[in-house]
Amino acid sequence: MINSKAIYIIQSLNKKELLKFEKFISSQYFNNNKNLISLFRCLKKFYPSFDSPIFTKENIYKSVYLSGKYSDEKLRKLLSDLYKLAEKFLVISNIESNKLEYPKLLLEELHIKRLDNIYISKYKETYEYLKNTGQHYQMFLHEHQLKWLNVSFMLSRADQFSLPSEIFERSEQLIFYFLSDLFITLNDIEMTNINYNYSHTSNLPQKFIDNFDIEKFYESIEKSSIRNKEVFSLYYHTYLMNKYSDDEKYFFRLKDLLYANIDKLNDPGKLNFIVLLLNYCNVKLKKVRNSKLEKVSFELYELHIKHGLFKSEDNYFRTDMFINIFRKSLLYKSIEESVIFLEENISLIHHEHQKNLVWLCKALILFDTGKFREALTLTSKINSNLIIIKTQLRKLLMKISYELNEFDENKDDVNNYRTFVINSKSISEINQNLLLGFIKTFNDLINLKNNKGDDYLIGQIKKDVDKMNDLSDRDWFTKKLMDKI
Repeated sequence: MINSKAIYIIQSLNKKELLKFEKFISSQYFNNNKNLISLFRCLKKFYPSFDSPIFTKENIYKSVYLSGKYSDEKLRKLLSDLYKLAEKFLVISNIESNKLEYPKLLLEELHIKRLDNIYISKYKETYEYLKNTGQHYQMFLHEHQLKWLNVSFMLSRADQFSLPSEIFERSEQLIFYFLSDLFITLNDIEMTNINYNYSHTSNLPQKFIDNFDIEKFYESIEKSSIRNKEVFSLYYHTYLMNKYSDDEKYFFRLKDLLYANIDKLNDPGKLNFIVLLLNYCNVKLKKVRNSKLEKVSFELYELHIKHGLFKSEDNYFRTDMFINIFRKSLLYKSIEESVIFLEENISLIHHEHQKNLVWLCKALILFDTGKFREALTLTSKINSNLIIIKTQLRKLLMKISYELNEFDENKDDVNNYRTFVINSKSISEINQNLLLGFIKTFNDLINLKNNKGDDYLIGQIKKDVDKMNDLSDRDWFTKKLMDKI
């Protein structure tokens, strides 16, 4: 593909966005260069893959200018101008769809134009929407910014009598935002350290909290009538859960608070706390089996479904989330309950992925019940380009080959999977490292079959298994290792 930022943006657009972008560049308000319209319409013919053998700079140039000698400089300038328009389109599209940023920008302009009656009406409308849209720590910041706009407006109109309450509420929401974000950051730092063994030389968030009497501050909040204090309490208890992680009572306090206040949160807020609680469960369950936490862990996944948090941008059940929940069900629930989950929710998956996902899930069930040959037969039906299905399928094939003692297939599976992981551009660097870790541990396990009693190798596998994020993989490796000890 031709190396152009403009083409990369166009390639990222869905069909609806592509039509909107065409209207955008055809508008004389945004663009009066007819060559840019011709360029876009030429590029559109090669959307979305842009991999046709006739997709060359020379052919694009000829399509735009019709005649004349090819000029690389001229085409690069045109592509650069198209990129600038594409940037503007993305920004404007984002602002138009953002129900909080758009009115804030509008209020600024109404203020400048001294359209006071419209400003006051729009401010009340925006503030009511903000109060009723559900909370998330970022909503604290939105409210602070909205209040700040209003303070500025009243000062410029010499309306000091309305200022006191606005000033206090503006500051309260800013403090809530800062501390809530700090609590989340402290959790992120801890999870990064646990999962990737990464620490920073200057941990300023931790230094701040160490020098601040947060317990006393929270006590004063609890005694007050400050708006949104119940939501702030959730973030504070997140901090306590992570600070006193060895004491599970803080985890269960946060869980109970979430269940009591979940309707006060917007979808990102709900998802945030569910993920925080799940992270706690996963870290604990990596160390030792705990039936109480296992039960809560699956309940939290069910909460995803109840509140519709599993949906992707196109309103379907996210395939990665579906596979994650299903594998958790196999780990913590019965086969029958896992089958019920599959049957009740598969229709929510995009129709293009349903068959492959059903075959993968059924193959996982067969594998879990020791029917390895049947599982292998079912995997042969799977033909998907979806990265999450491909990664899970390849891991399953490796495990099946191991269980069937097919060593030649094991070697091929390991090499093929390693090549796939290294070369795939669809796998993030973090996931790539995790998958390569799985492959290394699996390879060591195969070597252990030929080197029984190798204490060093056994110790190395134990260390690697303890670091695994995937509890299902961790559980399988642990069982296989126990067979060798």
